[in-house]
Amino acid sequence: MKLLIIFLGALAVLFLAEKGYRNFWYRALTVKVQFQPMPAREGGTACLVETIENRKPLPLPVLMVEFLLDNSLGMEQEENASKSDKQYKRDVFSVSFYQKISRTITLDCRRRGYFRVDQANLTVHGIRMEGKDYRDIPQDTYLYVYPRTIPSDRLSLPMERLNGILEGKKGMVEDPFAFAGIRGYDATDPMNRINWKASARSGELMVNIRNSTYSPKVTCFLDVEDVTMWKHREIHEEGIRLAASMLEILLKKGIPAAFYSNGEDCVGKTVIQIPEGSGRGQLEKLNRSLSRLNLEAKERPRPIREYLKAKESKVKTGGQVILLITESRDPELVELVGRMAKEGVPFLWVGTFYRHEAPAELHMRNVSYQTWEVDYER
Repeated sequence: MKLLIIFLGALAVLFLAEKGYRNFWYRALTVKVQFQPMPAREGGTACLVETIENRKPLPLPVLMVEFLLDNSLGMEQEENASKSDKQYKRDVFSVSFYQKISRTITLDCRRRGYFRVDQANLTVHGIRMEGKDYRDIPQDTYLYVYPRTIPSDRLSLPMERLNGILEGKKGMVEDPFAFAGIRGYDATDPMNRINWKASARSGELMVNIRNSTYSPKVTCFLDVEDVTMWKHREIHEEGIRLAASMLEILLKKGIPAAFYSNGEDCVGKTVIQIPEGSGRGQLEKLNRSLSRLNLEAKERPRPIREYLKAKESKVKTGGQVILLITESRDPELVELVGRMAKEGVPFLWVGTFYRHEAPAELHMRNVSYQTWEVDYER
């Protein structure tokens, strides 16, 4: 009889302990998943830190932490990740009482993007290691992966063309009150440029040189609309890298730049538009916006010509040089660019195409055309 009572008492204690464990295991338990605070770069690495802190006298022999990551963020130890379009990262911890554990995960940034972790799922085994209990812990961490920078040697030709357009535009606008020097007379010089006093001293006609009043400005239009029913992701990703790389060079030189695209922001669900600005702040806006540009939006982007036409009057009055990046050869776009160019708006048109599929160059007045070949992804 005593043995039966002892046995029943032991079962009761075990039952109460199991019930108490299930009611209290998650109390005073903190689980935090945190990306590094600084943005990363496509092709580089980033860090994610898991922190578990148990602030109670109850240990957790088996605690599983699971959260969802985008497949564009590869992990060095992928044996703990189940893959699909996304990947679940699973880690198992044995947490003693009043213990804090931190684990750093190295991520391979395979693509540019904006990545979030908004929830961690916890799983704990009972005292008898039979049943399981679950909890969802909200998280709030994000990582910007900026587009990869194109090497300067490959970018030299389009940048030389763009710089040539900017210098040519500068030479066309002079300030009559900004004296820069004197030079010899040329048959193309107007008579009102002749400096008669200097001519009398030198014995030959001399003309005044004026400084330019032109302040170079560039407005970039990036097209991410597919020209066929097939997705051309490689072309659009390369266009994003081109915009990021070329505008970064300009902004570092102090040249103001604006950016417009028909691509959707994955956060705000609106098309990406960055008004004119300069400096590090503008470069930061540009990189963040390009990181968030969504190439998998449900709705097809509107043609880039609509955005170009909407900004036409502002471009003309502001004296901007247009950098157009697109694979499109849409006749309406060609007509619009040709008309704006004839009216004095200078263009650098970068045509992005798959390697060995690039068509002949466009020949248009006041439009510099540059073909840019893109490789298929393997």
